[in-house]
Amino acid sequence: MGQLYRKLNAATAKPAKDISVAYHGVDILDPEESSDAGSFANFGDPLLAEIRARGKLPILAGGAGLYIRALLEGLDALPQRDDQFRERLKKRAEDEGREILYKELQAIDPVAAKGIPANNINRVTRALEVHHLTGKPISSFWERQRRPPKHPAVYIAIQWEPEVLRTRIRERAEAMFPALLKEVQSLVPEFYLGMEPGFRCLGYPEAVACVRGELQEDQALEAMIKTTNAYAKRQRTWFRRQVDAIWLTPGDDLAERAERAYREKL
Repeated sequence: MGQLYRKLNAATAKPAKDISVAYHGVDILDPEESSDAGSFANFGDPLLAEIRARGKLPILAGGAGLYIRALLEGLDALPQRDDQFRERLKKRAEDEGREILYKELQAIDPVAAKGIPANNINRVTRALEVHHLTGKPISSFWERQRRPPKHPAVYIAIQWEPEVLRTRIRERAEAMFPALLKEVQSLVPEFYLGMEPGFRCLGYPEAVACVRGELQEDQALEAMIKTTNAYAKRQRTWFRRQVDAIWLTPGDDLAERAERAYREKL
């Protein structure tokens, strides 16, 4: 979801400004603003309606499965925040380390723990907060009885060979890392602490750690590659298990095959 954030460009693969296709949802948040599946759905709902009203086909491009499901199907209502409980968790994280909160989440909700990165303290905190307020794991809200979709959709995914995908991820990370490091150096610590929600997007925690002197450049790059590979694996697992996706192999005619698969699925 890095494309949502202003000022974070080097590792977010935002569309070129001169591209002929209209994009939505780019540069709509500042790095200190939080994003969640519910707010994404609230943002996207009127956009889908407006695009369809113009007789156009909206295309959701991305891999955050929970965000896509929230927009297309809706999510069960989650409880409101408990700021006092959050403050207690924050104090525990400062005193005992963030890892202690993630281990607690693994104990009470292993399903959610598998889908939430250990270093994403906001999502870990929210999962613990939901369990505290409802007595139910947050994953039980994700795995509710499927309802008819608000917006019928066809899911099309690209299936890369694992070794090819790992190579592409490494090459992409190596190509973007110098600019990513330069971008983070321009923002942290002069304008941001590097702990804001935007800096939890893929690649940014490792670049922030490098700027702080906690990692050498080669260590940060390797950590970024490892994290990205793990995220790609979670994506594949989610889309295979949660939706009836059409998996296509890469090729020069991919766009034509995707369009054909879409029309055959209708």
